[in-house]
Amino acid sequence: MAAAESSLKNKAIEDISWLDAEKEYALGVHQGKLVCRNPKGKKLSAVPKWLKETELAEQLLALWEWLADHEMECQHRIETWMLRSLPVPLTFSEGLLMASQIYAKR
Repeated sequence: MAAAESSLKNKAIEDISWLDAEKEYALGVHQGKLVCRNPKGKKLSAVPKWLKETELAEQLLALWEWLADHEMECQHRIETWMLRSLPVPLTFSEGLLMASQIYAKR
């Protein structure tokens, strides 16, 4: 069981998109939190304070917050369409179908 959990954890770390930061460190966002990788490529358990205060860190967190807000707005709009029986745009329906087919293959 521990091996499976470790494998999932490593997979999640591999899925992080890293951006080069100062002093050869890298920053990313994982599950809404800022994460850091040292110059040797090891994910650190905490982001150093000096790195949290960089412009890149602030931009990443602002982007994550914007994406979370955007997701909520999209969900609200879709719920409104469905609950009020409003017409759903064709491009949305087609996109939803394509997305469901992609996720079904995973």
